[in-house]
Amino acid sequence: MLILVTFLLGLLCFIARRITGTWLQPINIFCFVWMVSIVGSFAAEDLPWNMVGPLWLFGMLVCTLLGYLIGKQAFFKQGCCQNAAIGLGANKRLGLKIDEIMVLVSFISLGLAYFLIQASTYGISFSSFASVSSTLDMTSSISAERYLGTKSSGIASQILVCFVYAAAGIGGYLFNHTQKRSERALCLCTLIPITLLMLTTSGKAGFIGSAMLWICFYFARYFSIHKRLPEVTARRFILGAIVAIALLFLFYLTFLLRFGSFDSWAVQAALDKYSVYLFGEVWNFDYWASKYSVSNYEFGLNTFMAPFVQLGFVSRIGGVYTVLASGHGNVFSAFRGLILDYGFCGGLLFMLILGFVEGALCQLIYRGRETSPIVEVAYSAILYFYLYSFIISPWIYGTYIAAFLIIAVVCKFLARNQLQSF
Repeated sequence: MLILVTFLLGLLCFIARRITGTWLQPINIFCFVWMVSIVGSFAAEDLPWNMVGPLWLFGMLVCTLLGYLIGKQAFFKQGCCQNAAIGLGANKRLGLKIDEIMVLVSFISLGLAYFLIQASTYGISFSSFASVSSTLDMTSSISAERYLGTKSSGIASQILVCFVYAAAGIGGYLFNHTQKRSERALCLCTLIPITLLMLTTSGKAGFIGSAMLWICFYFARYFSIHKRLPEVTARRFILGAIVAIALLFLFYLTFLLRFGSFDSWAVQAALDKYSVYLFGEVWNFDYWASKYSVSNYEFGLNTFMAPFVQLGFVSRIGGVYTVLASGHGNVFSAFRGLILDYGFCGGLLFMLILGFVEGALCQLIYRGRETSPIVEVAYSAILYFYLYSFIISPWIYGTYIAAFLIIAVVCKFLARNQLQSF
């Protein structure tokens, strides 16, 4: 079964590559992410499968790819625009402008301010890092308090955390404007606040979300400038693999810090939870989907929960979903919510439409000499949903939606002078 699943998903990734002409188009990344998730789940979970989940996920990928192909072919007729393949990046970039540097510094400072507020809330001090044992005690205690919800956040913290995420997106966006190493370092520094938070509070989801934001806006701006996505060269592949391994190690370290020990039992327990965190969503989704029967549709309450929570139409519990099978966590991917909202067939139609929008946006960016920042943000939002979908829909969190709105405003503000820099 593992060989058959790997073959079918690998074939789908190859077909997607042939259709798009690049490995790094969002639909290709989407197919690859889910190929790794599904194959990894079959390899890691030695449990009975109902196959409802994997079959639906495979059909979902096919529908999304089909939607992309339709959108790409139908949105712009051939010859309708003479600006195709004219990249603004043909001329050498002069480096970050002063207003772009000020934006980066401001957002990094706001992110660090949020970290300091959190440090004060949880009683973090320099003495907490005096020894390994004190550091482990601190992180373990903070993790427990965070999950129990014993500490409440004020209005200032709720606002500042949006800037922590927005900083990452702006850093990725402006990385394409850099020329000097110091400028590239400044763009990478936008991830410092969330990294500090992850290492002190063991909060992984925020770091994953921030790293994905950085990547999404980097790709969107690169595509907008060059009218193509980066080529997957050997050097880039090796560099990407090194970064991925480093990130995976950081995530594993947070599990150990949560247990507050480096003993053998903690190492094994962390490995078990790590495996569930990375690959448990597919088995959980399959287990849930095999038992779910459609009774009524909720039309977006689960996929786009954040605004409905703010309006008081629905309440969100910690973790969103409860554990169905003991020891397998409560991560079911974004598609449990999608099916709750629109049903099994409606969920496939939703993904076909999303693929169509992606194809249309690709044509809009590719054929236009100038790309509106709003189009770039929309393109980034689709890629963000694709990447985050193995956990849950990112739009259940108001902070992510607020971050996208902030980034859109900032990019619109910076767009006035961007063309003068080429």
